[in-house]
Amino acid sequence: MFYIKPNLKNMSQGARLEYIREVRHMTKEDVAAYFGFGGRESNKTIREYENNTTSPSRLEELAELFEVSIDAIRKYDFTNPIDEIYYQMWLEEEFPYYQLSIDPDRFAGTAYNMNVYNGIQEWKKMRENYEIETKKRQRDLKNEIIAKKVIEQWSIIKNKIDTLNKLILNYNKKFPKNQLKTLEKLTGLKIKPAVKT
Repeated sequence: MFYIKPNLKNMSQGARLEYIREVRHMTKEDVAAYFGFGGRESNKTIREYENNTTSPSRLEELAELFEVSIDAIRKYDFTNPIDEIYYQMWLEEEFPYYQLSIDPDRFAGTAYNMNVYNGIQEWKKMRENYEIETKKRQRDLKNEIIAKKVIEQWSIIKNKIDTLNKLILNYNKKFPKNQLKTLEKLTGLKIKPAVKT
């Protein structure tokens, strides 16, 4: 099974709604059915939301359906610094390795600018911590896989040793020559017959 990540067309509210719907593997008809829209064009309202023709009146219900924060799908007002942060989070979703560099000296001046700057710096720290944690989890997983392989190899060796011990125990009893040759092949040793006492 393959998964193709949908594209975020732009940062408009409608494009974000469409993106989240597609990430959740829902059709417009699925969303319309959830809200109980019927008729020939049951998905018309959803289509209008996604085309930014109509502003969604059921934003909280959409957030619940898509299992996202309402902040992910509401309209952004960039006079509020937190909306800049949400915008950065969406850019992070679409372009995971982009870097935003702001010169604090040139950006300083107003409380709004400093709030935006501080928010972006905090987001960068969160992203760096996430990357560190992801690398640590990958390293731990790799070590776990290596440990499992070592255990499997030791289990195989233990089984061979157990088989060899059984053969050696039988050796002191009556040991036919064909088993002696098998034992020599297994061990790579030249085995002398036991001296009877």
